[in-house]
Amino acid sequence: MTGDINEIGSCDRFSGYQKAVQIFNLEDDSKLILNCDFSIRSAYSVMKNFLSKRSDYPSAVFAVNDIVAIGAMEAIKEKNLRIPDDISVLGFDNIDLSNETIPPLSTIHVRKRTMGRLAVQRLFRIVNSENIEYNKILVSPVLIERESTKKV
Repeated sequence: MTGDINEIGSCDRFSGYQKAVQIFNLEDDSKLILNCDFSIRSAYSVMKNFLSKRSDYPSAVFAVNDIVAIGAMEAIKEKNLRIPDDISVLGFDNIDLSNETIPPLSTIHVRKRTMGRLAVQRLFRIVNSENIEYNKILVSPVLIERESTKKV
């Protein structure tokens, strides 16, 4: 489930999805890409609509963030599908609420402190008129496995 595809984070995550489809030679079915905004209500509504039109459900949902994942989980449960037995759900951000859902949400933890520290270091160098290279710094995320994803 995507958020606003014009947002950098959504765009990068969608690009990652496309790369994974290509690398692992997966079927790329555009009907499985659901667009919603970044709210629980929107994600719930979009997932509810998606599930109402199908009898074959995907084995997993990857949401653009934990809020969207939580909305999707509510629609999945309302359809009397079991998480993770029928559909696994994975979020992104590791917000505090992700550990409080039923079942607790598996998520991708973003190292925000590290990102903040690197940003402040770069800002200080710019303020001090140091000559710095403008390059992209990648901070590796961490998979947090909880009960919303099925072990295979």
